[in-house]
Amino acid sequence: MSIKKTSGIVEMNDGWLRLSVDSDFRKLFARLFEKNYGLPKKLQAPSNGAHITIADPWELKGQKHEKYLGAEVEFEVIMKPYTNGNAVWLDVVSERIIEIRNELLLSNSRFIPHLCLGYFKEGKLNGATSKI
Repeated sequence: MSIKKTSGIVEMNDGWLRLSVDSDFRKLFARLFEKNYGLPKKLQAPSNGAHITIADPWELKGQKHEKYLGAEVEFEVIMKPYTNGNAVWLDVVSERIIEIRNELLLSNSRFIPHLCLGYFKEGKLNGATSKI
């Protein structure tokens, strides 16, 4: 399992506090994933762009988050893909994302930051497991 380090910019999008990731970065990993695993189906880009969720609108509930907007945040991508049969993602590690959630008094007990590589264009992948 290798790790790639990069960064993104904190933004708001439809009430979601998220880390915007360069779309070419996501495309590179999606293509590597498709070729490496010889999938019978191509991945479609996430409809809301390449990003890592920091907090959803239900968690934020009007909390003050403006001071984080525009900040550059580093993260590491763990090169072990996961799928639920519909989407494919990579877990990410970022101390700063966890710090932001702590500062906003959000729970981290079930929160796992991840980068969605995409969705299968032709629908669900049969026989998919949580780890690929």
